[in-house]
Amino acid sequence: VTQLSETHDQDDIINKFKQFLTQEMVSDLLNMLKDDDVESCYSLEVNFLDLAQFDGELSSLLLDYPKEVFKLFDEAAGILQNDFLELSERGDVDEVFYDKEKFRVRVCNLMS
Repeated sequence: VTQLSETHDQDDIINKFKQFLTQEMVSDLLNMLKDDDVESCYSLEVNFLDLAQFDGELSSLLLDYPKEVFKLFDEAAGILQNDFLELSERGDVDEVFYDKEKFRVRVCNLMS
């Protein structure tokens, strides 16, 4: 069984997904970060069709290596969260953001 790390650069996957989130889902991410409830579990719901349209290779990797790619998607979203928290702490944005320890990327409209 081929592992994702044998065929693709994981940092590249993380960067592509960060780019997708920044371009396609930034309002969803920011709304989650604005919520002052830090105890709840949050989901960032990605539409598979939007992801496929944005980057066909990324969506194919999700289908071929779901367990590994979901971990990388969560990591990418966590990195973006930290970037926005840093901006908020420095006062570079008007909003106050709250660290969410319990959130996952979820994908809807996944083709079977």
